[in-house]
Amino acid sequence: MNQNGVHTIGDIAAADPEFLQRVLGNLGMKLWTYANGLDTSPVALVTDKEEYRTLGRSITTPIDVASEEEAKEYIFLLSEDVAQGLQDNNLKCRTVQITLKDTEFHTINRQGKLNMPTNKTAVITEKAMELLHHNYSFRIPLRLIGVTAGDLLDLSELEAAKYILSELDA
Repeated sequence: MNQNGVHTIGDIAAADPEFLQRVLGNLGMKLWTYANGLDTSPVALVTDKEEYRTLGRSITTPIDVASEEEAKEYIFLLSEDVAQGLQDNNLKCRTVQITLKDTEFHTINRQGKLNMPTNKTAVITEKAMELLHHNYSFRIPLRLIGVTAGDLLDLSELEAAKYILSELDA
């Protein structure tokens, strides 16, 4: 996205939505909608929270992705979306998984454990890029890239447990 002059959320908001759709597919339109404050999702109560086992995003790329550098842009955007989903749901992940499908429709999934639970874009991106670097050669270009957060930790339950333990110690 940087090579197309998109560096900030403001740049996404100002971008032509058709351009974002061409470059990023459905994720591009979703990002444009969020950046412009046009999300029409209903307001939900905290008690309406869904239970997640994993939280992931993937994109079928509009062009063949032939290098790690090209893949990094998609991985960053997907990781950003996953991290936001974790933060919105008061979760952290202990594993990161990547899904890769090449132009010959071969799919690989690889996952790695994190040193510390996280809901931060940079940490998720770094682990996803490490998995990509060690597991894919780009002999065949990619056409689908996915990033998934797994082994989720519910922070609200953790805080409740800490409170109960502190009350027992009092």
